[in-house]
Amino acid sequence: GFLDSVNQLKLTVQNMEKIFNAVSPTQSQSNEKRAQIDKLRNLDEKIRVEKIEVENLKVKANQMLSSGQQNKSALQAQEVLAQFDAIDNNVKSLLQDRELQFRDHKAFRLAQENLAQYIQRCRDKISTMRQRSPNDKNFVDAVTQALDHLINKEAQGQILTEQLQQT
Repeated sequence: GFLDSVNQLKLTVQNMEKIFNAVSPTQSQSNEKRAQIDKLRNLDEKIRVEKIEVENLKVKANQMLSSGQQNKSALQAQEVLAQFDAIDNNVKSLLQDRELQFRDHKAFRLAQENLAQYIQRCRDKISTMRQRSPNDKNFVDAVTQALDHLINKEAQGQILTEQLQQT
């Protein structure tokens, strides 16, 4: 009964540690980060399911230690329970870190896209100015307007650049 449960939990913990070690390396691509987070969430869910059994085993192990019976079995159980608690803490910590990294990655990509769009709009304005004929009587007015527009957008470009640097 008790030892079988402890041995079963030991195998479960070892399996969880293998999964954790396989999923631990930092990923660089957004889809890889998402898949990693999903695997960590699945592992976290497995741990939550096991927690009920683990709590029962902790109570039994503490009762056995306090009564003095089967100390060796109770100590072995406590070691396995400590391993379970450790993998639980590691999974929660890594999951939190990876979710934060994923949010940062998304924010960086968004800031990068916003800056690229801003730069493209500026290029389009300059390109429009180049297409006009210098002999056109409205050329100077059009160039002045386009340059004023770009100067007014300078603050927006600085904000976008700062957002990109902060992420």
